[in-house]
Amino acid sequence: MQILVLSIIMVSSLLLQGLLKFPYRPDLILVFILVVAAKRSDRELYGFSFTSALLFDLLYSTSFVSTFTKTLAAWIVAVAKKNVSMDPFRFALVLVGIASPLVVLADAIVYWLFYSTPVDLFRLLAGMAAITVFNLAITPVYCYIFDRSLKESP
Repeated sequence: MQILVLSIIMVSSLLLQGLLKFPYRPDLILVFILVVAAKRSDRELYGFSFTSALLFDLLYSTSFVSTFTKTLAAWIVAVAKKNVSMDPFRFALVLVGIASPLVVLADAIVYWLFYSTPVDLFRLLAGMAAITVFNLAITPVYCYIFDRSLKESP
């Protein structure tokens, strides 16, 4: 039942991410993956991170950069999680605060290396700051949804 609830949250995040059309918008899939990392097992983390990032790329992108960067972020978090003893909510906030700018930077580097897309440093820094703030603002909502929906399911 909990896998079904997580799947519903994942699909909702994918659909909502597609509806947001602002230049800088929260990365709901990354926040979902990092909250799963903070609150669930590594097995679920790997499955949901790859699946959600792949579905995002299939629905909204022409490349598979998101799949690569978000799966890599999930793997790094899974390795780091073994050495951290912290409240899951705080851990999720720390993960989002660290991973959000790094994923934006990794996306820009991959696009620059493989697609020869020029990188405007000001736009990159503004995007990193804005997306990180948006992701940090939405993280408590995701944590609340996780706690509420997974506590009630058997």
